[in-house]
Amino acid sequence: MIVTFGEALVDMIHTPDGRFGAALGGSVCNFTLAAARQSLALTYLNPLSQDAFGHGFADLLKGAGVTPASSRRSACPTSLAIVTLDAGKTPGYPFHGQGVAERDITPRQACALRGRRAGGAAAQRCGCSAASPLAGGCGCSAASPLAGATISRAP
Repeated sequence: MIVTFGEALVDMIHTPDGRFGAALGGSVCNFTLAAARQSLALTYLNPLSQDAFGHGFADLLKGAGVTPASSRRSACPTSLAIVTLDAGKTPGYPFHGQGVAERDITPRQACALRGRRAGGAAAQRCGCSAASPLAGGCGCSAASPLAGATISRAP
């Protein structure tokens, strides 16, 4: 069992006609979906929003066979990344990530959820490394709600 923790955000992509198109993604969500497509057992730890994007993420994850750690939905909105190109065609990605669903979880709640899902898996102390969850690290940073938390994964 692999437990992933991190963003499910919407890329709002600026199109040549001046409109924006929404694409569900975020590096952790994309990783979770890719791992699930390799027939790995995945649990997604972060809460999803009650908004339309949150429902879209729930459907996307469920369709890939990913188990949500909780059925609780956050009243906070889904994170957004506004994707634009400058005159030199270099993309810019301003993020709107304050007060959003993916951060609507405390370390205590995260540990309780992962403990319920791990079912006796080996515990590992989070070292706040950049290691992939597949390599055994938690992948969190010092600013993460999981920094210093105990993370479990199946051996």
